Amino acid sequence: MKIIKNYVLLICLFSWVFSFCKDQDEEVLPKNAHFIVQKDSNYLHNDFEFEAIDSLPNIKYKWNFGDGSLLETGHKVSHKYKTPGTYTVSLTLGNVTSSKEVLVYPGTLSYQIKNESKNVLHLETYVDNLRDNGSVVFTLGAGRTSDQIFSKTIFVGGVNARGLLGVFLTYNNIKYIYRPSIWLELFQNHTFVLTNSTEFHRVSSNDIGPERIRLENL
Repeated sequence: MKIIKNYVLLICLFSWVFSFCKDQDEEVLPKNAHFIVQKDSNYLHNDFEFEAIDSLPNIKYKWNFGDGSLLETGHKVSHKYKTPGTYTVSLTLGNVTSSKEVLVYPGTLSYQIKNESKNVLHLETYVDNLRDNGSVVFTLGAGRTSDQIFSKTIFVGGVNARGLLGVFLTYNNIKYIYRPSIWLELFQNHTFVLTNSTEFHRVSSNDIGPERIRLENL
């Protein structure tokens, strides 16, 4: 009889432990998979940072970055995109999934030209390498600011990575370039201002015209 009582007590103990563990598991089951993204728009090759709202133990955080990249890791992750576009990022916790869209800009930096001179300017701009990266040609009226121009500069990586901006001005069919050099930090948008006192230098010594010109004298 005593042995039977011991068995009963042992069964009760196992039942209580099982029930307790089950309750503990149920307590950590996620009710949602909400997450935040530090910046929902960013440049090529720059980090997007994602973080789940809840940090739960013994839970697999399944991230899908929308570009074919999958990651099963902790509640906080980062990801770089190599192609511009809009991507849907999703997080799955157990049976629940949440998603957000992120925008990847078509370049590693961007810039705008603001014309504060009194003249209409015929400009051409490029970053780093005119032959490889190409250029943007446009006319900019007095008091106007250009659209945002993106560039895929070749200097990718490193906290001090920069791109070199070139600005050409065409006047009387002669090409002039702005001096001194203009360095642009990666993963940022820059605004370069042209004023009446801005000076350009003639590109080719074979052209007949002033060696340098100021915008106020055009």
